[in-house]
Amino acid sequence: MKSDYSQSVESGLNHNDGRGEDLLDDGLSNIRNGTGSYTGTLSVLSNTASSRALIAYFRDRNVQAFRQWAYVVARIDAELISSGWYGDYLVGDLIWPLLSDNEDVIKWFSMSAPRFASEIFQKEIDKPKSFAFYRYQAYLALQGRWDELGERAQRVLSIADQIKRDTEYLIDQEFYLALARSDTAAIQSVLERLTDPKSRKKRYRTQNGLARDLLDTYGILFAKMVHRAGHEVAISSPWVPEELLAYKPCIEYPDFWGIFTPLK
Repeated sequence: MKSDYSQSVESGLNHNDGRGEDLLDDGLSNIRNGTGSYTGTLSVLSNTASSRALIAYFRDRNVQAFRQWAYVVARIDAELISSGWYGDYLVGDLIWPLLSDNEDVIKWFSMSAPRFASEIFQKEIDKPKSFAFYRYQAYLALQGRWDELGERAQRVLSIADQIKRDTEYLIDQEFYLALARSDTAAIQSVLERLTDPKSRKKRYRTQNGLARDLLDTYGILFAKMVHRAGHEVAISSPWVPEELLAYKPCIEYPDFWGIFTPLK
């Protein structure tokens, strides 16, 4: 991890430029002809589309292309989730539907029924120390279920002294509580702390691997949630570009590769 922003962006661009392009033709052929591993191929295509989105904005300064490719990532990831591919899912992956500003795909992800219906998830969803509990908070925020979101955040914070692992993620519950209460001052404070160098270093390994040198993926995820909830906050961090926070859907969202199936 590079703490200097300009050096980090350079590293992130190098990491993403041309990534997966050598596998693209074979991947698209597999999808169209029903050959190879369906989910494995979709995963590769998702990464390629992610890199195209990041290059579009951070190198080419094309916000519309960024949002369109973010939508491609989200559509592919929705298909992966529907196919049961979400064992190593991180909340940070929600950045793609939110950054696409496409309401249909955002609504699909806010419900994400296949994930929540799983037996394992159902067993863990109300245990404050579980990863399932943590994941579910993001969906409650997207759905605007503020009372439930705030109550659950308070449950975690009330036992903060009992939590010994991954304590750097307790700040997320502070965010959810502030959001549930529409406390913009507290929201602002949390987002500033979340994106400072110390916090980024601690959480770097669990950020989106392709985007983390260009964006703070937790910071921008939470900031987009704030804007969707109707609040405006200014974050003085280059890791959360202000240009990407406003809700500005594209006029069209092309299926660049001709592989989309209906959301289900």
